[in-house]
Amino acid sequence: AKKGQPESAYNIHVNGVLHCRVRYSQLLGLHEQIKKEYGSNVVPSFPPKKIFTLTLAEVEQRREQLEKYMQA
Repeated sequence: AKKGQPESAYNIHVNGVLHCRVRYSQLLGLHEQIKKEYGSNVVPSFPPKKIFTLTLAEVEQRREQLEKYMQA
């Protein structure tokens, strides 16, 4: 997120129950750790980082992409 603007947090549900709220940067860090541990050919692709502030529609699209990533 740009300086002075809050970064979106995403709710992570496990078996239908809210597990935690995390920021995109935290999930990206986890993705990088998983890639290091298991190799990039095993890990699903991660939603790309954006340079500009996301619109509400883009935040929702990223949420859906992150949901698919976590399910994979």
